[in-house]
Amino acid sequence: LQIESLLGETIDEAFESRPARTLREQYRDALDGETQTFQLTCWDHDFWVQVAPIRDATGEVTAAMGLFLDSTEWGDTNSLEMLTRSSTDLSAAESSADLFDTLVEIVTEQLQLSGATIYCFDEGAAMLRPEATAGNHVDPVPDPVSPGSHLVWEAFKRDTTVFADANARRAANVSERRFVVPFGEHGALAIQAPDETIDVGPTVEIVQVLCLIAGSVLNRIRHEQQVREREDELQQRSRQLDRAERKTAVLESVVQATVSAKTLDALATAVCDCLAEEDC
Repeated sequence: LQIESLLGETIDEAFESRPARTLREQYRDALDGETQTFQLTCWDHDFWVQVAPIRDATGEVTAAMGLFLDSTEWGDTNSLEMLTRSSTDLSAAESSADLFDTLVEIVTEQLQLSGATIYCFDEGAAMLRPEATAGNHVDPVPDPVSPGSHLVWEAFKRDTTVFADANARRAANVSERRFVVPFGEHGALAIQAPDETIDVGPTVEIVQVLCLIAGSVLNRIRHEQQVREREDELQQRSRQLDRAERKTAVLESVVQATVSAKTLDALATAVCDCLAEEDC
């Protein structure tokens, strides 16, 4: 299957008729702001598919993106069902902390991996800081990772999954396999897997997909946070403007009273009345 050959084609040109109808509906929903996760069979391959909206800086949906995972060689539907459930759980997160906790729990509990730690990039400090961890074989509070040859930093810098060298593991007397999956531009997910006797190849693919999904959800969460911050700022400015307008109105009333008053007593009374009416 040559995915590159589909570039520039419409859905009807690229896909068979039945999956094309399904995809049109899902992309239409994504353009309305909904994220859809489903299974699709096409070209004698089984795919796990997620179609999600793409938003610009203002939050407006400008496009839709489809993520296709070829699951033909997985052999059963358990992984697909788990991935679908996990996608729903990740998409339901309302904060970055909730998202990170959900992701490491999925990786360690659903995929039965030894440990997982999420690192996010801190632009101010120029380092990767641990945000969430789970499992029986990870440090309670992992250290931040600075630029260098660290496995986590390599995966983040190169934006690709990196595996620990087997010789280095043996030298450190560590049996678990270790690999790190980039978390988009946000950071990386460090994994400790079972020993060499277990094939983790399909698991790595699932973790990669989970990180893609979580990265998209994190973009949504951060965008919503920015929108809330802008709304709070606008409300504060509106309140400041309202106070300034009231003060201006009081000042104008006082000036008018000063012009129209014929005695000092009348002026004092008029000014007091103006201040009392405006609750100043």
